[in-house]
Amino acid sequence: MVWWVLVAAVGALNVTTECQVACGGVSPHPGQGKVQSSSSFRAHCETCSWTCATCLHGQPCAPDCTAACRKTPCSGQTAPLQRPAAQLKPAARQALAGVASHAGARARSSRLGADPEDPPPDADPSAGEDSTVDPSDPKSIDKAQKDAEKEVVDLPDRMDNVADDGRRDALKYKDVWFPGWEPEPYLVISSSIGVLATMIWLVLFYRCFYFSDRPESLDWWHKKAKELGVDDAAESPDLVLVFRNPGVESADAGEEIPQDQLKKLLVNDVQTDEFTRMRQLTQAKTAEKGDLRTALLQDVRELLPKLGFNVRTFCTVDNAEVLVAVTLDSEDVVDYYFMRDHRYCQLQQALTGKLGVVQDPTQNASAAGWLRYNHGVIEQLKPHVAGVNEVADVFRVYRGSRKEGSVSRGVDRTRIVFAELATHFDLETATDTGLVSNFYAVHNRRCLSQLRGVWAATSAIWDFSFRQPVHLLQAYYGSKVAFFFAWAGFYCKALLALLVPATICIALMVASQYFEYRRGFLIEVLQLGFGVVVIVWAAGTRNLFLQDAQYFVEYWHLWAPKRLPRPQYEGSLQRSRIDGSQMERRANNVVLSLTRYFSTLVTIVFCLLVMVAIYGWMTVFHGQMNIVASIVLALQIKVFEIIYRPIAMWLTRLENHKYQVDFINALIWKTFAFQFINYYYAFFYLMIAQKFTEAGCPMVRGIGHDCIWALRRQVIATVGFLAVCRLIEVFANWGWVKLQIFLQNRSLARSAGGAEAPVRSYMEEQAYLADFEEAEQMEAKLQLVLSLGFVLLFACIAPVVVVVVFVVFVVQLRASAWYLTNVARRSFPREAGPNGIGAWNDVIAILMGVGVISSALVLVIHGEAFRGQHILTRISFVIVFAFVSFVMWEVLRRSQPEEDSETALLKSRRQHVQAKLSLVGQALPKATHVASSREEEEQARYVSSGQWRRLRPMNRTHEDWGKVDTPDNAAQLELEEPARVNDPSDMIP
Repeated sequence: MVWWVLVAAVGALNVTTECQVACGGVSPHPGQGKVQSSSSFRAHCETCSWTCATCLHGQPCAPDCTAACRKTPCSGQTAPLQRPAAQLKPAARQALAGVASHAGARARSSRLGADPEDPPPDADPSAGEDSTVDPSDPKSIDKAQKDAEKEVVDLPDRMDNVADDGRRDALKYKDVWFPGWEPEPYLVISSSIGVLATMIWLVLFYRCFYFSDRPESLDWWHKKAKELGVDDAAESPDLVLVFRNPGVESADAGEEIPQDQLKKLLVNDVQTDEFTRMRQLTQAKTAEKGDLRTALLQDVRELLPKLGFNVRTFCTVDNAEVLVAVTLDSEDVVDYYFMRDHRYCQLQQALTGKLGVVQDPTQNASAAGWLRYNHGVIEQLKPHVAGVNEVADVFRVYRGSRKEGSVSRGVDRTRIVFAELATHFDLETATDTGLVSNFYAVHNRRCLSQLRGVWAATSAIWDFSFRQPVHLLQAYYGSKVAFFFAWAGFYCKALLALLVPATICIALMVASQYFEYRRGFLIEVLQLGFGVVVIVWAAGTRNLFLQDAQYFVEYWHLWAPKRLPRPQYEGSLQRSRIDGSQMERRANNVVLSLTRYFSTLVTIVFCLLVMVAIYGWMTVFHGQMNIVASIVLALQIKVFEIIYRPIAMWLTRLENHKYQVDFINALIWKTFAFQFINYYYAFFYLMIAQKFTEAGCPMVRGIGHDCIWALRRQVIATVGFLAVCRLIEVFANWGWVKLQIFLQNRSLARSAGGAEAPVRSYMEEQAYLADFEEAEQMEAKLQLVLSLGFVLLFACIAPVVVVVVFVVFVVQLRASAWYLTNVARRSFPREAGPNGIGAWNDVIAILMGVGVISSALVLVIHGEAFRGQHILTRISFVIVFAFVSFVMWEVLRRSQPEEDSETALLKSRRQHVQAKLSLVGQALPKATHVASSREEEEQARYVSSGQWRRLRPMNRTHEDWGKVDTPDNAAQLELEEPARVNDPSDMIP
């Protein structure tokens, strides 16, 4: 846009013809006006402009330009100065004469082809300024005065010549990088007005109509919850393990498991007293699944009570499975694990006031901070802070599932139980091999009922504030699920803001079909303007969510989550790099690199297969881009997606990542790389390459051969069809769950005969619910990110895609909330890292960058302003457009830093409270130094009384402030251990 403004400003000057551009626009001869060029001369100026310019300067001309230059006479005189030079003061006249002389010398040097800054060849370098005029000669004085007056009269023409030189240089660069292209100022002005109006609307929306999810208060939700009348429910276990009943015969009991899989089951290779039965079986070459299942059940049942957990074992109503319910209900055990793992707990909000710190509790930035759990803090505060007697007075207590309250939440207890089991055996591998049927965290009825009533109700679909109870979701499902819904809800609000300018663009595009006059110009204005709007909107929206993410990271204290190795991580036992007294698993780096190269190669091969399939689709439907083509393309996308999904999971497991966060990020990048080609390649091909193929642009009914209209229709139809497929998938999972429960209940009724069928417990019913773990969460977010990609990539040509994607986000948000509370089991509470949504931030940034290039390519390939232009012009415009876009992003990033003022204030207030806590009971110790001589006492007395003149200077006896080596202690120093001369701490004072 800067280039457009520059070109428009230069074009506003007196540059009216191509010949003026070539010849400078001003005659080099003094006293002559501007060149009046003819059409024949203009044609010659395009091919040999510099030769013609040399001709006008009085130099020999080329044969083909001589006649044209001579046919172009210059006429008109430049108006003289209104104030003659003779009326000027002598000092002013002398200054003007010097300027005129210098300008004349520059002009003469320019005509001769010399450097204007060099002195003339006949000038005497040693001659001074006074040597040009003889004061004693009147003729010399008169001549000098006339020359000065002439130079002053010619000065305006020479100054215009200097301006024309700069203007000519600017247009010269334009001709080099944008050959033969003249921008349309009206296009830039119209687009800029639309962009400015849209920016004002977006600022107004975020200021007046945007509802933040940052407040923790649930007043808005509790108003709805009171209408439900939810009753308190009994405590639920923290984790349930499901085993096949060893007393009931199963078809796979005799199946043998090889030794390589057996070794993956037990994590700890050191011989211990736990899992003795499993260790005996894993030492054999093979073992039957039934024996392993029995041994694992018995070992787990014996291990859990030793770890301090409360264990209850019972069978299902059909006696087919055994459920092991694990609960961490002892506060003493909770204290042990919290202090052993150095866990952080949130402080009580009331403690802030007890410490004498005044903060408004209603502000988001006044949330209580986090402190490492330790009973020593309570003992330290008891004597000095009134009202501090127990744990509940210092740390926040949760009473959602326990009336007496606890410093631990359900998600904390579930993580502790899972972490302790993971240190002994790989629970996920045991599930994959069939030794464990399932494991899951149990829903809390009271909290789940509240979420169903106030968040996942069907009436919430009409709530366009899109508020999400992220703090409640974080405490119940974990921070990963909370971030998923915070992100989805935020982009629903952002798309709602973009919906208004998109609707206006849609109306103008529809209206343009009924106007024949400059229809292409209006379409280009809409494409350029709305493309810039989407670019700015995308950057601002991403920055705003990063601010919210940083706030939640600080609020939930996710800066340093504990990174536990994945149980599936394979490697040899080696000494730990952190603590040499411990052993840790470490894989071979060469093998890791090779497997990751192989994984990348497989992904590239699948991407090539997708490209070949899409080329075949283009070949079949190149002549008729109708609804059938859209349906076939959408089905092809879904088929490849289903095929590659398990392959991506297998490749990621093959890469052997040590930590879960690295595993998920690798899976995200792998899946996104494939789905980017799968989803967008057909549309990029239609936008960029189809026009230059032999078949040309597809035929659109009522329009003709037009790639943009065909692309617009395909994008809208494909996005809509994919949204319907996602909705069908959600309800298909719900139907499958209900069908399984129905079949199980019917089987129970048949087995009971005529008697009343037994009723399954609430805990047992959850074993038949669907999963919503990390893989399912990633898939749900991937669908939203890919839908958002259609806005970032193709909204400039099809603004209606904003409406479709907005509907997709709203339906996915509400359907996921309903699915999570009605169909899915309680997901395992995974913790997010300090990056919030992790690799998804970078994925969105990549889509934004590709969207910038896509918007520029639409203009240069299909725009009227670039029709028939040189390829260099188009490439230069794409580069300039991308550069200006990235500059705008950088400006927005600096104006919207990731840590906004509220997050910074929250962090500062928490640090202040922690500093106050650390100083409670601490007093500044008195100086232990005692004056060792009478002389020092006198010096101190002189300072206190102000007798400054009586102070004595320092002598050599005062230079050593430490122990002085005397002959008495010299022998003792020699007997001591010699100092470490290489330790820098011995040299630092």
